[in-house]
Amino acid sequence: MQRSRESTLALTTFGVLALTVSALYVKAMHSPFIFDDLPGVVNNPSIVRLWPPVGDSTNRGPFNPPPLAPTARRPLPNLSLALNYHFGGLRPLGYHVFNLGVHVLSAVVLASVVRRTLRLPYFAGAWDRPAWGLSLAVALVWAVHPLNTEAVVYVTQRTELLVALFYLTTLWAALRFWSAGSTGARTFWLVAAVLACVAGMASKEVAVSLPLVVLLYERTFLVPSPGARRSWLLYAGLALGWVVLLGLSAGGISGLSDPRHQVPVLVWWATQAKVVLLYLKLTVWPWPLSIHYAPTFLHTAQAAWPWVAAVTVLVAATLVLVWRRPAVRFVAAAVVLLLGPTLVVPLPKMVAAERRMYLPLAGIVTLAILGGYRLLSARWPST
Repeated sequence: MQRSRESTLALTTFGVLALTVSALYVKAMHSPFIFDDLPGVVNNPSIVRLWPPVGDSTNRGPFNPPPLAPTARRPLPNLSLALNYHFGGLRPLGYHVFNLGVHVLSAVVLASVVRRTLRLPYFAGAWDRPAWGLSLAVALVWAVHPLNTEAVVYVTQRTELLVALFYLTTLWAALRFWSAGSTGARTFWLVAAVLACVAGMASKEVAVSLPLVVLLYERTFLVPSPGARRSWLLYAGLALGWVVLLGLSAGGISGLSDPRHQVPVLVWWATQAKVVLLYLKLTVWPWPLSIHYAPTFLHTAQAAWPWVAAVTVLVAATLVLVWRRPAVRFVAAAVVLLLGPTLVVPLPKMVAAERRMYLPLAGIVTLAILGGYRLLSARWPST
């Protein structure tokens, strides 16, 4: 009976999310290739054949994209583009459908992670009853949020979509691993978590924080529970993802070696204080949206200090609010770890980008939905 109910809820979640998101994005399915889609798809020689998978500089395979392509050192997204090309050539529809499908799957996995988390012994049953409705609300709001438009519609930005899917899947598989009741099940979910982690690292570099986020999750929600099962094998497996990422990044990060696009690190960090406030503003009020932002670099202390001071106050206030709330602290830490690489590492050719908020937005939406429910429940308790 319980298994049947869970299956029904899962199918309902998928149906609601798939129909809603498809209806929202249907008009974008025939959008043409733009900007980075030209070197990433139209003029990408590594996607025109599936074999050989690697090849060489004169006969590139899908696992060997050109060094200046948007998918350079990101073989999994490049392979997905090759599959799109194999089955549909350069017709944009198939590429957009793939992006949309990954977005829907990510929303479904997000709902499952939130639902399972709310039902953990850590919360002592406080969220059991509304868990499904709240998890669906979180996934739905995140899936339709306008700030995600660029990541979903812009074909070559499926790097964000895929890393988010595998990031969430790793956490979901780890949850299943910790709750598994048999050795066989634990082995299955261990392998699934490791494979998803490696796939995330092969999709985009921001997955570097994934093993740490999984560890923080366990330390936050499971260690106090007498049923918690920790395993060094899980973390050893997740660490393999770092090995993969290190190998893929051996040639450097695109844009950092070009002297035309270099800026002093302190200038970059100061400018990112301004960018952080832009991201937060777009999270609350996503208008106007833009595919390209070019904020002025803050080269002087006089220009930088108001933005740096504002972010400092924001960080201090956040620490005060979350310090005694471990669950909230975990989500806040995950958001910082997800967004951190693009804030810390200078990428001057793209100072700010809406797509960078794709997965961090899920954490913010989760806090907003659950926090709002908590406030409303306190104001109008159910009888």
